[in-house]
Amino acid sequence: PLGSSCVNHLTIHALTKSMINKNTMAKDQQAALNRFLASVERRAFRMAQIATGNTDDALDIVQDAMMTLVRKYSEKTEAEWGALFQTILQSRIRDWYRRSSVRNRLRSWLHQDEDDDTDPMDELPDQHGKNPEQRLHLDDAAEALNAALHELPLRQQQAFLLRNWE
Repeated sequence: PLGSSCVNHLTIHALTKSMINKNTMAKDQQAALNRFLASVERRAFRMAQIATGNTDDALDIVQDAMMTLVRKYSEKTEAEWGALFQTILQSRIRDWYRRSSVRNRLRSWLHQDEDDDTDPMDELPDQHGKNPEQRLHLDDAAEALNAALHELPLRQQQAFLLRNWE
């Protein structure tokens, strides 16, 4: 599920690092902010991916949340960053829901269907040596978990994900 997370990780890290370098802050503050962002980016990306169901949208949400944290709250203490980042991330996810609901209403009005968003990289064989039976079992479990998460109301989804985040 997170096979492309290395690319996402590098993209997120590069963008936020450039933002940090543009800010005028002490080197130790920059290092602390880099460590913080590196520690939360995978979980934040997964939360956004579950909420949106789209890798590209999730990446955009996490990048935006990280850049907002760097731009507006980098001078805050390291202890405050976690709560601030979660607030920003959840706000961006809610914004995405609002925009997508408007977009979906417009599409239904215009009777347009979405293009097929299958990723050819998902079709490549697994290089980690899992046999097809193990892979099927893992895929079924992940699919069941995602289905259960998507059935929950947004606030319960967020509460579940935040509880598991910690």
